[in-house]
Order: sequence, then structure tokens, then C-alpha cells
Amino acid sequence: MTIIRGSHTLQIESDHPSFTGHFPGNPIIPGALLLLRLQNLIEEQSSGWQLTTINSVKFLTPILPGETLEVNCQPSNKSRPEVTRLLLIVTRKQQIVCEATISMRPVSTEGS
Repeated sequence: MTIIRGSHTLQIESDHPSFTGHFPGNPIIPGALLLLRLQNLIEEQSSGWQLTTINSVKFLTPILPGETLEVNCQPSNKSRPEVTRLLLIVTRKQQIVCEATISMRPVSTEGS
């Protein structure tokens, strides 16, 4: 089992359908969409682990469609044997745009 670590690139396409309503004429990435894409990235890079909880999240500045983001994943000092916590720092051109703490657990293989 491996869990995501280090730095990863994330970009949300500028023609995503959510931008027509969020906000017309001045689109920004909805927080829920950013969290979904972070979850996808984390679970794709974490073999045998699944995201179970978003413990905290702070959106610090708007993110525009098509911007390239850097996601840095670091272990948190609040991990326990059955749960791993990670600190996610999302930056755009070295400016922090979002911070989150998440919990992950090993994927259960019972009943497989």
C-alpha cells in the first residue's frame, strides 16, 4: 500500500460546465469542484487507501478556470495507526490558495 506524498500538478479545464453558473461573466472554481478533484488525485496516487474525512479546509483566494495548481501533500503529526492524516497545501505560482487536512484509511478487503 502506498499513500500520496510530495508535489502534484492539478488543473481544472476552463470549459468545465460549472463555470456557466459560477459566476457568469467572472467564473471561479467552485470549492466543491476543487475538493472533488483533490479527492480524485489523492485516491489515484494512493494505492490501497481511501479518503474518509475532510477534517478542515480553507479557501484563501479564488482560483480561475484553467489555472495550473501545485498540490503538496505532507503527513500530519495527528496520524494514528488506523488513520493517516495529510496536510494538503494548494498553490498557484507559489501563492497558497487552499489548505486542507484530510484523513485516509486503508481500503477494506473484507467480503472480497
